[in-house]
Amino acid sequence: MKHRNPSQLNRRRSFTLIELLIVIAIIAILASLLLPALNKARESAKGTQCASNLKQIGTGLAMYAVDFQFYPAATTTLNDGSVAGKLEQWDFKVRPYLDREPLPTTIDELYKQRRKGVLRCPSQIQGIRTFSFSMNVFGRLVQSQGLSPVAVAYKSYSDNNIGLWTYYARPESKTGKYAGSKIIFVSQLGTRRDEARSSYYELTTQVIFNDAGDATHGGLLQNPSFLHNNRKNALMLDLHVEPVAQNQAGYGLVLE
Repeated sequence: MKHRNPSQLNRRRSFTLIELLIVIAIIAILASLLLPALNKARESAKGTQCASNLKQIGTGLAMYAVDFQFYPAATTTLNDGSVAGKLEQWDFKVRPYLDREPLPTTIDELYKQRRKGVLRCPSQIQGIRTFSFSMNVFGRLVQSQGLSPVAVAYKSYSDNNIGLWTYYARPESKTGKYAGSKIIFVSQLGTRRDEARSSYYELTTQVIFNDAGDATHGGLLQNPSFLHNNRKNALMLDLHVEPVAQNQAGYGLVLE
């Protein structure tokens, strides 16, 4: 029997440089193939958590409506930039039904509360004014589709001769054409065109599914925020949650 010295055995067991590079290249190719699938699975998990948050928000809104007969309005007639004014916005109206956090007393505390808990989407980029969800103001549906029943409040601003209409919907609100299951109530918020990506417009608009700028509205229209595999979660007026694509929502935020 022919014996081989240890040096020969060691040479046969070691990788050559070319073999090592081939192995690294194969691993890199496999990683590039798997990474999109992993990212998609990760985003699907975040989308599921976001949908769960919206369902809890829907439960809170239902409890609010039991106490006050109407849902809170998306906008408020007290919109002076103060803490008191911001606490009149819908998210803080429903917050007591979602957690036991004390109401904020400063603007900094207010924004911190908006960046955590049920009112935050896990996919949302975090900035100083981050706000994950937006409520339909219902103006287009009231004016063009006769959404009812609704309550209406109006505040005029004598300094610049403009006014603000505020609409309060009820759980049974609908139009002759659209049932509550087809009307988007609360959905994920997009970024403003005229601000950095980390800053979010804190009030809602009717156009959270519109990706075009509009100079006639001061640049306040929202870019889409379809964070979950090109879809965003939407709480419908009948309080069920479903993912919605960008072109799926029509005028007044209704599903055709």
